[in-house]
Amino acid sequence: RLDYHHRGVQALAWAPDTRHLLSVGNCEDGKLVVWNVDSNSVVAATDCLHAVHAVRFCGAMEFVTVGHMYITFWLKTDDGVLHMQEKTAPNEQPNVHYTCLDMSAEGRTLFVGSSSGIVSQWELSAERNVCTGTWQTCQGELSILKCRGERVITCGRHPHVRIWEFAQDLSDDSGGQWQVIR
Repeated sequence: RLDYHHRGVQALAWAPDTRHLLSVGNCEDGKLVVWNVDSNSVVAATDCLHAVHAVRFCGAMEFVTVGHMYITFWLKTDDGVLHMQEKTAPNEQPNVHYTCLDMSAEGRTLFVGSSSGIVSQWELSAERNVCTGTWQTCQGELSILKCRGERVITCGRHPHVRIWEFAQDLSDDSGGQWQVIR
């Protein structure tokens, strides 16, 4: 049994090593905790400055939380210190809620959905995390976003699931855009 949160838990994520677990409390709790599940111990903990809706590990001790107004990139150092970097996607509304996320299979591209129906694509690296593009899904608030291979699947407030694929456009410098295929 892992005890730390005083209210409900909003999000969970396993680390790639499956020895560590990340738990984020709901807005009444406001705690972010990294656990060692083998020893049932807290490895690191902090207060969340904003409500968190979803979380995902993107490295051994690197993870991302999404929630009210920010996409937050976290790094836990060997001495247990949590470093964070808050970002927003370009073209997003003020006070947006980032609601869901998923990672590409190779672990270098992050996709984040929002309450305004926009998906932002992020390229991750040890030096920096950069938003490389956004697109409007016209689905209202997104609740689920999944990435598999070269496709992204979204669904939300509207009663349909959309499958997206990146279409290369060699005629201009943009490189291409995400398009609905189903």
